[in-house]
Amino acid sequence: NRLPTRNEIIDSFNKDDTYLYWLDSLGVEYLAFIVELAHMRGLSISISIARAELPTITSLNRDFYDAWPNNNKYEDKELDIIKHKDAGGYNFQNNDLPIHLAKELDIISGVIDKAATELALRRYKRFLIVSDHGASRLAVLCRKEEKYETSTKGKYSGRCCELFEPYDLPFATEENGYLVLADYGRFRGSRAANVEVHGGASLEEVVVPIIELTLKDSNITVEMVEQCVKVDFRTGTEITLFFNS
Repeated sequence: NRLPTRNEIIDSFNKDDTYLYWLDSLGVEYLAFIVELAHMRGLSISISIARAELPTITSLNRDFYDAWPNNNKYEDKELDIIKHKDAGGYNFQNNDLPIHLAKELDIISGVIDKAATELALRRYKRFLIVSDHGASRLAVLCRKEEKYETSTKGKYSGRCCELFEPYDLPFATEENGYLVLADYGRFRGSRAANVEVHGGASLEEVVVPIIELTLKDSNITVEMVEQCVKVDFRTGTEITLFFNS
């Protein structure tokens, strides 16, 4: 909860000349892969880490996209479909190996390719990749059912439900009129997701990246001001850098 919300960070961006790409269900576990792709394509990358609203369902986490002031935006649900929609063609009950990951990485690679193309054509100065929520693989594999059966058992793979009382769930929180599970269980009678799930309050569902991509500026220089730096083990070492941007 100490992390800023996604909307707090997005509100700080200059939205002029910025393209907003909403990649549904993108979690922070892909960041090392994305950084490497950006460097390979000659892009500068800046990453902010934020938190989604609880429960981590799309309907409560899409306002950043709806409020974007112009048409320079796109909603991509392909990653979300792979994770927990039948249309994705993957199901852990048929094969519990993570064979879906190769397709997920292909999708992300395609998004970075699109960003590189749009920026190279100078259509935008910034390409912003934003996620509404992450997803949990462990909440699928755990196969843990809580003792409560709810009226919303057919939704959200049982990771949250409309708030009811009384309840005895040590790993649950109340937010926005929902009871949200923070462990890897799901409410009894709910349908398990295909390979990954969201709606709950586990870290991998809540923590989301905001990725800013720009063209590298060949005119940027960084130089040391001092010709000689003194190292002092008692007081530490200080250097002064000149940065022309």
